[in-house]
Amino acid sequence: MDQIVAESTARSRFDMWLMTLFGGCACCCSAIGVYGLMAYSVSATKRPRSGFAWRSAPDKNSVRGMVLRQGMVLAISGIIVGVVASLSFAECYQDWTMV
Repeated sequence: MDQIVAESTARSRFDMWLMTLFGGCACCCSAIGVYGLMAYSVSATKRPRSGFAWRSAPDKNSVRGMVLRQGMVLAISGIIVGVVASLSFAECYQDWTMV
């Protein structure tokens, strides 16, 4: 009986394992992309304006806040776009598989 159950669920377990693997790879790629975007954003901010901002700012917390604010705007906009895209792709996938 255990063998019959194992054989009947083997395909589902393989599919779940494969989706988990691809999901993990996607998370790693997105984390690398977000890190690269944040690093580029901070380096672009530091070049022309940040030196001026460090000298003209009343304290260093305002410059830190500026960098964090810009990073959070990028992160939140990326999350919104990702959620909308994933929901639309899920709908397309559901229509495609006719479940």
